[in-house]
Amino acid sequence: MWVSILIIGLTIAMVAGPVFWLSPSDRDRRIGSLRARAANCGLKVQLVPRDQLRLDTREDKDEVAVYFLPWDLSQDQEKALAVLDSGNNWLLSRRPSAHEIHFHHHWQWLSGKAPGSLQRDSEKLEPLKVFVESLNPTIVALQCRPDGVAIAWTEKGGVDSVDRLKTTLQDLKQICAQCFLP
Repeated sequence: MWVSILIIGLTIAMVAGPVFWLSPSDRDRRIGSLRARAANCGLKVQLVPRDQLRLDTREDKDEVAVYFLPWDLSQDQEKALAVLDSGNNWLLSRRPSAHEIHFHHHWQWLSGKAPGSLQRDSEKLEPLKVFVESLNPTIVALQCRPDGVAIAWTEKGGVDSVDRLKTTLQDLKQICAQCFLP
């Protein structure tokens, strides 16, 4: 009798084990809901290797989520894309420690220096300095690209964090337009 109970128990464990193994964890469900909310808000999400953004590699993940908001370009702003394509696209990453050689406190240009024309006109960067000071520590990189603006984020927080992230992306887009577009 004990042998048949043991066999039945092992059979149930062999069937139920893979089912539980395949179901998403609470963390996976939370991240899935964050990304679904982002898609509903008009944001795109990409997973990017941490070293591509020159982020601190002491984190336990090899990739970081980058939330992206495209430009809203009218026809008279088509030349703006040409300006961005010509070298005024940039990436700022948060470094573990502040240093005077960085752009501002913990924030460093990926190339090590301000992009293009801003090397000569540092006054234009003041709004960006004020902006990075106000950022949540979960934001680890900012990017201004020819197709829009992006924020690398650790995805910590609830679904309401995505709404705040969208507002932050809209603010970044406005600052980039002031600093970089004609």
